[in-house]
Amino acid sequence: MSTIIALAFLAGTIYLMLTNYKKGIEFYLFSIFVAPVFNLGVIRIEFFLVSIIPVIIVSFVKKKKLYLDEINIWLIVYISVSMIATIISALKYGTLSFQGISLLGMTLRALLISVIASANLSYREIKEIFIKLVYMNLVAVMVQMLLDCSSSLFYSLYYTESMVPLQEVKNYGYFTRAYGLFPTPIFLGAFSLMCLAMLAFDKEKNKKNTITEIVCLIIGMASLTKTFILGVVVFVCLFLFRTIMRKPKRIKPLTLSILCAAVMVVFLVIYILYKSGYPIFWYLNYLKNPFASLSSRYDSTTGVLNETRQIIMDNPIIGVGYNSIRNEFTGDSFYYSVLHDAGIIGVILFIMFFAKASFRNWKLNTSFFLLFLLSLLNVSSVLFFEPIGLIILYAVVQTSYTAEKKKVLWDPSKSKT
Repeated sequence: MSTIIALAFLAGTIYLMLTNYKKGIEFYLFSIFVAPVFNLGVIRIEFFLVSIIPVIIVSFVKKKKLYLDEINIWLIVYISVSMIATIISALKYGTLSFQGISLLGMTLRALLISVIASANLSYREIKEIFIKLVYMNLVAVMVQMLLDCSSSLFYSLYYTESMVPLQEVKNYGYFTRAYGLFPTPIFLGAFSLMCLAMLAFDKEKNKKNTITEIVCLIIGMASLTKTFILGVVVFVCLFLFRTIMRKPKRIKPLTLSILCAAVMVVFLVIYILYKSGYPIFWYLNYLKNPFASLSSRYDSTTGVLNETRQIIMDNPIIGVGYNSIRNEFTGDSFYYSVLHDAGIIGVILFIMFFAKASFRNWKLNTSFFLLFLLSLLNVSSVLFFEPIGLIILYAVVQTSYTAEKKKVLWDPSKSKT
Protein backbone atom coordinates (compact mmCIF):
# COMPACT_ATOMS: atom_id res chain seq x y z
CA MET A 1 0.00 0.00 0.00
CA SER A 2 2.77 2.46 0.92
CA THR A 3 4.47 1.91 -2.46
CA ILE A 4 1.25 2.65 -4.35
CA ILE A 5 0.72 5.88 -2.41
CA ALA A 6 4.38 6.88 -2.90
CA LEU A 7 4.09 6.24 -6.65
CA ALA A 8 0.97 8.41 -6.75
CA PHE A 9 2.88 11.29 -5.11
CA LEU A 10 5.76 10.85 -7.57
CA ALA A 11 3.43 10.67 -10.58
CA GLY A 12 1.62 13.80 -9.38
CA THR A 13 4.93 15.62 -9.01
CA ILE A 14 6.12 14.75 -12.51
CA TYR A 15 2.75 15.62 -14.07
CA LEU A 16 2.70 19.03 -12.39
CA MET A 17 6.35 19.71 -13.29
CA LEU A 18 5.51 19.11 -16.96
CA THR A 19 2.34 21.24 -16.92
CA ASN A 20 3.15 23.91 -14.29
CA TYR A 21 6.79 23.66 -13.29
CA LYS A 22 6.71 25.84 -10.16
CA LYS A 23 3.59 24.14 -8.81
CA GLY A 24 5.25 20.80 -9.48
CA ILE A 25 8.30 21.71 -7.39
CA GLU A 26 6.09 23.04 -4.60
CA PHE A 27 4.13 19.78 -4.60
CA TYR A 28 7.37 17.79 -4.56
CA LEU A 29 8.70 19.65 -1.50
CA PHE A 30 5.38 18.92 0.21
CA SER A 31 5.55 15.27 -0.87
CA ILE A 32 9.05 14.75 0.57
CA PHE A 33 7.59 15.08 4.08
CA VAL A 34 4.21 13.43 3.51
CA ALA A 35 4.70 10.57 1.05
CA PRO A 36 5.37 7.11 2.56
CA VAL A 37 8.34 4.87 1.83
CA PHE A 38 8.77 2.60 -1.15
CA ASN A 39 8.30 -0.92 0.23
CA LEU A 40 10.14 -3.24 -2.15
CA GLY A 41 9.74 -6.29 0.07
CA VAL A 42 13.40 -6.95 0.82
CA ILE A 43 14.18 -3.29 1.40
CA ARG A 44 12.27 -0.15 2.32
CA ILE A 45 13.57 3.14 0.85
CA GLU A 46 12.44 6.62 1.83
CA PHE A 47 10.50 8.62 -0.75
CA PHE A 48 13.19 11.27 -1.24
CA LEU A 49 15.94 8.85 -2.26
CA VAL A 50 13.76 7.15 -4.88
CA SER A 51 12.02 10.24 -6.23
CA ILE A 52 14.91 12.70 -6.48
CA ILE A 53 16.53 11.08 -9.56
CA PRO A 54 13.42 11.19 -11.82
CA VAL A 55 12.66 14.70 -10.53
CA ILE A 56 16.19 15.85 -11.45
CA ILE A 57 15.83 14.30 -14.92
CA VAL A 58 12.48 16.00 -15.54
CA SER A 59 13.87 19.28 -14.18
CA PHE A 60 16.82 19.19 -16.58
CA VAL A 61 14.62 18.21 -19.55
CA LYS A 62 12.27 21.08 -18.74
CA LYS A 63 14.84 23.77 -17.91
CA LYS A 64 17.92 22.54 -19.83
CA LYS A 65 20.07 23.99 -17.02
CA LEU A 66 21.41 23.24 -13.55
CA TYR A 67 21.24 26.16 -11.14
CA LEU A 68 23.80 27.17 -8.53
CA ASP A 69 22.72 28.45 -5.13
CA GLU A 70 24.81 29.50 -2.14
CA ILE A 71 23.86 26.28 -0.35
CA ASN A 72 24.99 24.28 -3.40
CA ILE A 73 28.44 25.85 -3.20
CA TRP A 74 28.79 24.99 0.49
CA LEU A 75 27.72 21.39 -0.07
CA ILE A 76 29.96 20.92 -3.13
CA VAL A 77 33.03 22.22 -1.27
CA TYR A 78 32.16 20.06 1.74
CA ILE A 79 31.84 16.94 -0.44
CA SER A 80 35.17 17.73 -2.10
CA VAL A 81 36.97 18.10 1.24
CA SER A 82 35.42 14.84 2.48
CA MET A 83 36.57 12.99 -0.64
CA ILE A 84 40.14 14.24 -0.15
CA ALA A 85 39.93 13.15 3.49
CA THR A 86 38.75 9.71 2.38
CA ILE A 87 41.85 9.21 0.19
CA ILE A 88 44.20 10.43 2.93
CA SER A 89 42.64 8.20 5.61
CA ALA A 90 42.74 5.16 3.29
CA LEU A 91 46.49 5.69 2.79
CA LYS A 92 47.08 6.39 6.48
CA TYR A 93 45.23 3.35 7.88
CA GLY A 94 45.74 1.03 4.92
CA THR A 95 42.02 0.27 4.84
CA LEU A 96 39.01 1.63 2.97
CA SER A 97 35.47 0.93 4.10
CA PHE A 98 33.91 3.45 1.75
CA GLN A 99 30.54 4.81 2.88
CA GLY A 100 29.11 5.32 -0.59
CA ILE A 101 25.60 5.86 0.74
CA SER A 102 26.77 8.95 2.64
CA LEU A 103 28.40 10.40 -0.47
CA LEU A 104 25.35 9.62 -2.59
CA GLY A 105 23.03 11.20 -0.03
CA MET A 106 25.07 14.42 0.10
CA THR A 107 25.25 14.61 -3.70
CA LEU A 108 21.49 14.11 -4.06
CA ARG A 109 20.85 16.82 -1.48
CA ALA A 110 23.06 19.24 -3.42
CA LEU A 111 21.08 18.43 -6.56
CA LEU A 112 17.82 18.97 -4.64
CA ILE A 113 18.84 22.56 -3.96
CA SER A 114 19.54 23.01 -7.70
CA VAL A 115 16.02 21.77 -8.47
CA ILE A 116 14.48 24.17 -5.94
CA ALA A 117 16.56 27.04 -7.32
CA SER A 118 15.36 26.28 -10.86
CA ALA A 119 11.77 27.07 -9.81
CA ASN A 120 12.72 30.47 -8.30
CA LEU A 121 10.68 29.75 -5.18
CA SER A 122 10.47 32.70 -2.84
CA TYR A 123 10.66 32.75 0.95
CA ARG A 124 6.89 33.26 1.16
CA GLU A 125 6.17 30.29 -1.11
CA ILE A 126 8.44 28.04 0.96
CA LYS A 127 6.77 29.29 4.13
CA GLU A 128 3.30 28.42 2.80
CA ILE A 129 4.44 24.85 2.13
CA PHE A 130 5.65 24.47 5.70
CA ILE A 131 2.45 25.96 7.11
CA LYS A 132 0.51 23.20 5.34
CA LEU A 133 2.95 20.63 6.71
CA VAL A 134 2.44 21.94 10.26
CA TYR A 135 -1.29 21.23 10.08
CA MET A 136 -0.74 17.85 8.44
CA ASN A 137 1.53 16.93 11.34
CA LEU A 138 -1.05 18.20 13.82
CA VAL A 139 -3.57 15.72 12.41
CA ALA A 140 -0.98 12.92 12.56
CA VAL A 141 -0.09 13.80 16.19
CA MET A 142 -3.76 13.74 17.25
CA VAL A 143 -4.25 10.33 15.62
CA GLN A 144 -1.12 8.96 17.29
CA MET A 145 -2.11 10.19 20.75
CA LEU A 146 -5.75 9.09 20.53
CA LEU A 147 -5.53 5.77 18.67
CA ASP A 148 -3.09 3.13 19.91
CA CYS A 149 -3.65 1.02 16.81
CA SER A 150 -2.17 3.81 14.68
CA SER A 151 1.35 2.63 15.59
CA SER A 152 1.12 -0.19 13.04
CA LEU A 153 -0.22 2.18 10.38
CA PHE A 154 2.60 4.71 10.70
CA TYR A 155 5.15 1.90 10.89
CA SER A 156 3.92 0.51 7.56
CA LEU A 157 4.02 3.95 5.96
CA TYR A 158 7.29 5.45 7.19
CA TYR A 159 9.59 2.79 8.63
CA THR A 160 13.06 2.19 7.14
CA GLU A 161 15.83 0.08 8.63
CA SER A 162 17.75 3.11 9.89
CA MET A 163 14.76 4.41 11.85
CA VAL A 164 14.73 2.21 14.95
CA PRO A 165 12.22 4.34 16.94
CA LEU A 166 9.32 3.35 14.68
CA GLN A 167 10.22 -0.32 15.16
CA GLU A 168 10.04 0.14 18.93
CA VAL A 169 6.67 1.90 18.65
CA LYS A 170 5.28 -1.02 16.66
CA ASN A 171 6.54 -3.45 19.30
CA TYR A 172 4.91 -1.41 22.09
CA GLY A 173 1.62 -1.27 20.21
CA TYR A 174 1.20 2.45 20.92
CA PHE A 175 3.10 5.75 20.61
CA THR A 176 5.17 6.69 23.66
CA ARG A 177 5.40 10.21 22.21
CA ALA A 178 4.27 11.92 19.01
CA TYR A 179 6.14 11.32 15.74
CA GLY A 180 3.91 13.24 13.33
CA LEU A 181 4.72 12.36 9.72
CA PHE A 182 8.36 11.68 10.57
CA PRO A 183 10.10 8.39 11.38
CA THR A 184 11.52 9.79 14.63
CA PRO A 185 10.21 12.29 17.22
CA ILE A 186 13.50 14.22 17.01
CA PHE A 187 12.64 15.29 13.47
CA LEU A 188 9.15 16.37 14.55
CA GLY A 189 10.59 18.42 17.41
CA ALA A 190 13.20 20.08 15.20
CA PHE A 191 10.61 20.66 12.45
CA SER A 192 8.29 22.37 14.95
CA LEU A 193 11.11 24.51 16.29
CA MET A 194 12.23 25.57 12.82
CA CYS A 195 8.72 26.50 11.72
CA LEU A 196 8.09 28.36 14.99
CA ALA A 197 11.23 30.43 14.43
CA MET A 198 10.40 31.02 10.77
CA LEU A 199 6.94 32.37 11.63
CA ALA A 200 7.82 34.30 14.79
CA PHE A 201 10.64 36.24 13.12
CA ASP A 202 8.69 36.79 9.93
CA LYS A 203 7.82 40.40 9.09
CA GLU A 204 4.37 39.39 7.91
CA LYS A 205 2.10 39.26 10.95
CA ASN A 206 -1.41 37.91 10.59
CA LYS A 207 -3.92 35.62 12.30
CA LYS A 208 -2.91 32.61 10.20
CA ASN A 209 0.74 32.87 11.25
CA THR A 210 -0.21 33.31 14.90
CA ILE A 211 -2.45 30.23 14.97
CA THR A 212 0.24 28.21 13.19
CA GLU A 213 2.82 29.26 15.78
CA ILE A 214 0.56 27.90 18.53
CA VAL A 215 0.15 24.66 16.57
CA CYS A 216 3.95 24.43 16.35
CA LEU A 217 4.09 24.65 20.15
CA ILE A 218 1.51 21.88 20.49
CA ILE A 219 3.15 19.36 18.15
CA GLY A 220 6.63 20.28 19.39
CA MET A 221 5.70 19.62 23.02
CA ALA A 222 3.96 16.39 22.00
CA SER A 223 7.22 15.16 20.42
CA LEU A 224 8.80 15.10 23.92
CA THR A 225 12.27 15.86 22.58
CA LYS A 226 15.08 17.66 24.34
CA THR A 227 15.79 19.41 21.05
CA PHE A 228 12.42 21.17 21.12
CA ILE A 229 12.16 21.84 24.86
CA LEU A 230 15.67 23.30 25.15
CA GLY A 231 15.35 24.96 21.75
CA VAL A 232 12.20 26.84 22.81
CA VAL A 233 14.11 28.34 25.72
CA VAL A 234 16.84 29.55 23.34
CA PHE A 235 14.15 30.76 20.96
CA VAL A 236 12.41 32.84 23.67
CA CYS A 237 15.76 34.38 24.69
CA LEU A 238 16.47 35.33 21.08
CA PHE A 239 12.97 36.72 20.65
CA LEU A 240 13.33 38.90 23.76
CA PHE A 241 16.78 40.01 22.63
CA ARG A 242 15.40 41.11 19.27
CA THR A 243 12.55 42.96 20.97
CA ILE A 244 14.97 44.82 23.25
CA MET A 245 17.23 45.68 20.31
CA ARG A 246 14.28 47.24 18.50
CA LYS A 247 13.55 49.39 21.58
CA PRO A 248 9.77 49.41 21.22
CA LYS A 249 7.95 52.37 22.74
CA ARG A 250 5.18 50.12 23.99
CA ILE A 251 4.10 46.52 23.71
CA LYS A 252 1.00 46.08 21.59
CA PRO A 253 -2.05 44.48 23.27
CA LEU A 254 -2.21 41.91 20.48
CA THR A 255 1.38 40.85 21.20
CA LEU A 256 0.59 40.40 24.89
CA SER A 257 -2.51 38.40 24.02
CA ILE A 258 -0.50 36.10 21.74
CA LEU A 259 2.16 35.55 24.42
CA CYS A 260 -0.47 34.78 27.05
CA ALA A 261 -2.24 32.38 24.70
CA ALA A 262 1.05 30.64 23.92
CA VAL A 263 1.85 30.20 27.64
CA MET A 264 -1.63 28.81 28.31
CA VAL A 265 -1.30 26.37 25.41
CA VAL A 266 2.07 25.11 26.68
CA PHE A 267 0.70 24.47 30.19
CA LEU A 268 -2.42 22.83 28.75
CA VAL A 269 -0.34 20.49 26.57
CA ILE A 270 1.91 19.64 29.53
CA TYR A 271 -1.17 18.80 31.62
CA ILE A 272 -2.72 16.66 28.86
CA LEU A 273 0.55 14.78 28.29
CA TYR A 274 0.95 14.18 32.02
CA LYS A 275 -2.63 12.92 32.46
CA SER A 276 -2.20 10.68 29.40
CA GLY A 277 0.82 8.98 30.98
CA TYR A 278 3.56 10.57 28.84
CA PRO A 279 6.87 11.26 30.71
CA ILE A 280 6.75 15.01 30.09
CA PHE A 281 8.39 15.99 33.39
CA TRP A 282 11.36 13.68 32.74
CA TYR A 283 12.13 15.80 29.67
CA LEU A 284 11.35 19.10 31.37
CA ASN A 285 13.97 18.28 34.01
CA TYR A 286 16.62 18.87 31.35
CA LEU A 287 15.84 22.59 31.64
CA LYS A 288 17.67 22.48 35.00
CA ASN A 289 20.75 20.82 33.49
CA PRO A 290 20.66 21.16 29.68
CA PHE A 291 24.14 19.70 29.12
CA ALA A 292 23.03 16.44 30.74
CA SER A 293 21.14 15.73 27.50
CA LEU A 294 24.48 15.08 25.84
CA SER A 295 25.78 12.56 28.39
CA SER A 296 24.15 9.51 26.81
CA ARG A 297 25.86 10.23 23.52
CA TYR A 298 29.26 11.49 24.62
CA ASP A 299 29.93 9.45 27.75
CA SER A 300 33.44 7.93 27.62
CA THR A 301 32.27 4.43 28.52
CA THR A 302 28.66 4.06 27.38
CA GLY A 303 28.23 6.81 24.77
CA VAL A 304 27.57 5.67 21.21
CA LEU A 305 29.96 8.34 19.94
CA ASN A 306 32.95 7.40 22.09
CA GLU A 307 34.72 5.52 19.26
CA THR A 308 33.91 8.32 16.84
CA ARG A 309 35.47 10.85 19.18
CA GLN A 310 38.73 8.89 19.24
CA ILE A 311 38.85 8.83 15.42
CA ILE A 312 38.26 12.60 15.37
CA MET A 313 41.02 13.23 17.93
CA ASP A 314 43.44 11.27 15.75
CA ASN A 315 42.43 13.19 12.59
CA PRO A 316 41.37 16.66 13.77
CA ILE A 317 42.25 18.77 10.71
CA ILE A 318 40.48 17.08 7.80
CA GLY A 319 38.80 14.02 9.35
CA VAL A 320 38.65 10.64 7.62
CA GLY A 321 35.98 11.40 5.00
CA TYR A 322 33.56 8.71 3.90
CA ASN A 323 35.75 5.98 5.41
CA SER A 324 34.65 3.90 8.39
CA ILE A 325 37.90 3.11 10.23
CA ARG A 326 36.54 1.09 13.17
CA ASN A 327 32.89 0.78 12.22
CA GLU A 328 32.31 3.96 14.21
CA PHE A 329 28.87 5.59 14.60
CA THR A 330 28.32 9.16 13.36
CA GLY A 331 24.59 9.39 12.71
CA ASP A 332 23.55 10.97 16.02
CA SER A 333 25.32 14.31 16.02
CA PHE A 334 25.70 16.93 13.34
CA TYR A 335 29.03 18.28 14.58
CA TYR A 336 30.50 14.82 15.07
CA SER A 337 29.47 14.00 11.49
CA VAL A 338 31.21 17.12 10.20
CA LEU A 339 34.35 16.53 12.27
CA HIS A 340 34.48 12.87 11.22
CA ASP A 341 34.01 13.57 7.50
CA ALA A 342 35.87 16.88 7.07
CA GLY A 343 37.54 17.77 10.39
CA ILE A 344 38.13 21.33 11.53
CA ILE A 345 38.10 22.42 7.87
CA GLY A 346 34.51 21.19 7.62
CA VAL A 347 33.51 23.08 10.78
CA ILE A 348 35.11 26.26 9.40
CA LEU A 349 33.14 25.84 6.17
CA PHE A 350 29.98 25.43 8.23
CA ILE A 351 30.68 28.56 10.31
CA MET A 352 31.61 30.60 7.21
CA PHE A 353 28.35 29.67 5.51
CA PHE A 354 26.25 30.71 8.49
CA ALA A 355 28.29 33.87 9.09
CA LYS A 356 27.95 34.97 5.46
CA ALA A 357 24.22 34.33 5.27
CA SER A 358 23.63 35.89 8.70
CA PHE A 359 25.59 39.04 7.87
CA ARG A 360 23.81 39.44 4.55
CA ASN A 361 20.38 39.08 6.13
CA TRP A 362 20.95 40.97 9.39
CA LYS A 363 18.77 43.93 8.38
CA LEU A 364 15.87 41.64 7.47
CA ASN A 365 15.35 40.85 11.17
CA THR A 366 14.64 37.22 10.35
CA SER A 367 17.55 35.22 9.08
CA PHE A 368 20.23 35.93 11.66
CA PHE A 369 18.12 34.59 14.51
CA LEU A 370 16.80 31.64 12.54
CA LEU A 371 20.27 30.61 11.41
CA PHE A 372 21.66 30.90 14.91
CA LEU A 373 18.80 28.82 16.25
CA LEU A 374 19.37 26.18 13.59
CA SER A 375 23.06 25.94 14.46
CA LEU A 376 22.19 25.36 18.13
CA LEU A 377 19.59 22.65 17.62
CA ASN A 378 21.83 20.76 15.23
CA VAL A 379 24.24 19.89 18.04
CA SER A 380 22.22 16.74 18.65
CA SER A 381 20.79 16.03 15.22
CA VAL A 382 21.96 15.53 11.64
CA LEU A 383 18.93 17.51 10.51
CA PHE A 384 21.06 20.05 8.65
CA PHE A 385 21.90 17.36 6.09
CA GLU A 386 18.27 16.31 5.78
CA PRO A 387 15.97 17.82 3.11
CA ILE A 388 13.92 19.68 5.72
CA GLY A 389 16.95 21.60 6.99
CA LEU A 390 18.26 22.36 3.51
CA ILE A 391 14.89 23.59 2.26
CA ILE A 392 14.43 25.96 5.19
CA LEU A 393 17.99 27.22 4.79
CA TYR A 394 17.22 27.82 1.12
CA ALA A 395 14.17 29.85 2.15
CA VAL A 396 16.29 31.90 4.54
CA VAL A 397 18.93 32.68 1.93
CA GLN A 398 16.17 33.68 -0.50
CA THR A 399 15.20 36.57 1.76
CA SER A 400 18.09 38.51 0.21
CA TYR A 401 18.14 36.95 -3.27
CA THR A 402 15.98 37.64 -6.28
CA ALA A 403 15.26 35.37 -9.22
CA GLU A 404 17.37 37.63 -11.45
CA LYS A 405 20.45 37.01 -9.33
CA LYS A 406 20.41 33.27 -9.93
CA LYS A 407 23.63 31.86 -11.32
CA VAL A 408 23.62 29.04 -13.83
CA LEU A 409 25.67 26.02 -12.78
CA TRP A 410 25.64 24.44 -16.23
CA ASP A 411 24.00 25.52 -19.48
CA PRO A 412 24.80 23.07 -22.30
CA SER A 413 23.60 25.51 -24.96
CA LYS A 414 26.39 27.91 -24.02
CA SER A 415 29.06 25.26 -23.55
CA LYS A 416 29.06 24.51 -27.29
CA THR A 417 30.53 27.87 -28.19
